[in-house]
Amino acid sequence: PAFYVPRPASERAVAALPAALERQTERVVLLYGPPGIGKSVVLDQVALAIRPPAVCLRIDHAGLSLDDLCAWFARELETQAIDAGRHRSWSERMRDALSRKHSERRDARSDLIQQIEHLRRIDARVFALIDEADEMGAATLQGLSEVVQRCTGGLRICVATSNDHELAAFEATTEVIRYVDPLSETETREYIDSRFQRAHVGAALRSRLDPKRLQRLHRFSGGNPRRLHAELSLIRIELGAHGAVETPLP
Repeated sequence: PAFYVPRPASERAVAALPAALERQTERVVLLYGPPGIGKSVVLDQVALAIRPPAVCLRIDHAGLSLDDLCAWFARELETQAIDAGRHRSWSERMRDALSRKHSERRDARSDLIQQIEHLRRIDARVFALIDEADEMGAATLQGLSEVVQRCTGGLRICVATSNDHELAAFEATTEVIRYVDPLSETETREYIDSRFQRAHVGAALRSRLDPKRLQRLHRFSGGNPRRLHAELSLIRIELGAHGAVETPLP
């Protein structure tokens, strides 16, 4: 799923997001798009472009309170600073950060702001990319914007969400990058070809996808990459059940 297949809509989002983060010194940037469109992959591309001395923090789920988010960010900065825990997953690091008793923690927001200020003095900004933020309420988003303001340019935050119900409320306090365009029929074909090449897919599965079936697959998926993945996986499972051998193409 992390393999990036560029197309005009995704390239626009990949270009627009860093530009918005550079502009916004007082507000959170919101990456909005329907589930499965590829927001996570866009965030991955942006993260790859962030180079030292800038610091990139990536969180894959934001159903947390504002204080817990700030606590995780602060703990992650500490972890990176001492070059420890590099090979642990984000969820393991999250559990470690939140397992400390509240009585043992300093004020999470103040702690984070102090760390950001220290990094800013050595010309190092922090970019925090928050994925899967559908459970994040407007109050938490507003709180993050306030933290960004207090960091005076040292912290830039992007939040990716599919929550269209609260989008109107979000727009009042954020800059919104919309990534909503589905794959066209041509892009669907190119996307599948690129993914097949990446995965060394064999002749049996490729032979099932003649132009007519590709057209039907595009219509059924609505040009949504996640739906394409699901349908192609089902076809491959069906081939396996019927004993078709997946021989890689030369």
